[in-house]
Amino acid sequence: MLMQNQIKSGLQGEWNFGPDFNCSFTVNDLIENFCQSWGQRVKIRLQSNNLKESEYLSINSSHSSLNLGWKQKLDFKQSVDWTSKWYKSSDPEAMTKNQIHHFIAL
Repeated sequence: MLMQNQIKSGLQGEWNFGPDFNCSFTVNDLIENFCQSWGQRVKIRLQSNNLKESEYLSINSSHSSLNLGWKQKLDFKQSVDWTSKWYKSSDPEAMTKNQIHHFIAL
């Protein structure tokens, strides 16, 4: 239904769904939170190299917010936890359906 409305109204293009723009975390924050949620620590060793890597990664969700009224429902820690649980699941299809059901209920 959303896709049909999108096509009918001419709202085509790429859609990002992410945290509010003023909510930022480092890649290291993501790694630490994922490891905590996964239940296993990893040793991180930083090295200098000639490769250019971003310390911060972000996406712009303004298109979704303005055109769909989309708002963030999960905070950073919850999002990482849900992602970890999905990867750990022995049945990703069932986990996806379960998470969608819980997300809609938020």
